[in-house]
Amino acid sequence: MVGFARLLADTLRLPNWPTVGCSVVTGYLCGLALIGRSLGPEVPVAPEFSPLIVLLLLVGAGGLYAMGCLLNDAVDAAVDARERPGRLVPSAAMSASAAANWGLGAGALGVLALFFIGPFALVVGAVLAVLILVYTWIHKRTVWGVLPMGLCRGALYPLGGLAAVSYWGKEMEGPLQWLIVAGLLPTAYVAGVSLVARIEGSGAPAGAWRVRLATGLMALPFFIPVLVLWVLSMRNPELHAAPLELLLFLMIPAAGLAWLAWARRVLPGEPGRFVGRALPGLVWIDALLLALFAPAVWLWMPAAALAAALVLGRMARAT
Repeated sequence: MVGFARLLADTLRLPNWPTVGCSVVTGYLCGLALIGRSLGPEVPVAPEFSPLIVLLLLVGAGGLYAMGCLLNDAVDAAVDARERPGRLVPSAAMSASAAANWGLGAGALGVLALFFIGPFALVVGAVLAVLILVYTWIHKRTVWGVLPMGLCRGALYPLGGLAAVSYWGKEMEGPLQWLIVAGLLPTAYVAGVSLVARIEGSGAPAGAWRVRLATGLMALPFFIPVLVLWVLSMRNPELHAAPLELLLFLMIPAAGLAWLAWARRVLPGEPGRFVGRALPGLVWIDALLLALFAPAVWLWMPAAALAAALVLGRMARAT
C-alpha cells in the first residue's frame, strides 16, 4: 500500500500542488482587487473575499490538474514502459484505462466545483480542460506542445480572478485584460520548463538552443514587470515618492532570477533535476502579482507554497 501511495504521488506530481493552489488563489485575490478598483468605492456591489469560493477554486483547479497528470501517464504508458518502468501505469499498479477513467473523473469533479462558483469560472475551467486534452494529445508529437502546457498554468489567474465576478458589465473588461496579461507570465515560465523537460533522455549537448531559449523564456516574467514599472514611473512621478516600496517590490523579481540561476546550475547534464528545482519558482510570479495588486498581507502565501513544494519534492517527483 505504501508503494502504491508513492507511485500515485509521483503520477500526481505532488510537489506541484502547493504552487497550483497558490496561483489560482493569487488570481482570485488579484481579481477582487482589480474589480474593486474598477467599480470604485461608491459602488455597493464590489465583491468580497469568500472562503467558500477559495475552497471551490482549490477543488476545481486540483481536479483539473489531477486530470492532466493521470491522462498524461495513461497516454504515455508505452513510452514510460521503456523510459520510466517504475511509474504507476508501467509497473502495473494501475492500468492505463483505469488511470484515464480516474483522470476524467477528477476533471469532472473539478468542473463541477467551478459550476458552483458561477458561469465565468465555469467557462475558464472548460477552456482549461480543453487545453489539457490538447496538450495530452500533442505533447509527444511536436515541440509546440509546450504552448498548451504553459497556457494551462497561465489560465489559473483568469480562473481565480473571474471567480470574483457575479455579473458582467463593461467595467469588468479592464480586470479581465489584466488577468489575461498576468497569465502570460507563468505561460512563458512553464513553456520554458517544458522545453527543458523534453531534453531529458535526448542527450542534448551543452549550449543547445533549447536550453538557452527555455531559460530565456523563464526569465521573461521577472523582467517584464520591472520594465512596466519603469515605464509607469516615467509617466507618474508620484511613484518616485515611495523608494522603499519600490525597492521591496524589485526584490521579488531579483529573487525569482536568483532562483532560476540556481536551478540552471545543473544544466545541461540533469534536465530532470532542473525541472524539479525550477517549478517551485513559479511562486515568485505569484508574489509579483500579489505585490502589485493585492494586500501585502497575502505575501505569506507564496512563501508557504514554496516551503511546501520543497518538502513534498523530497517525497515525490515533480515531473
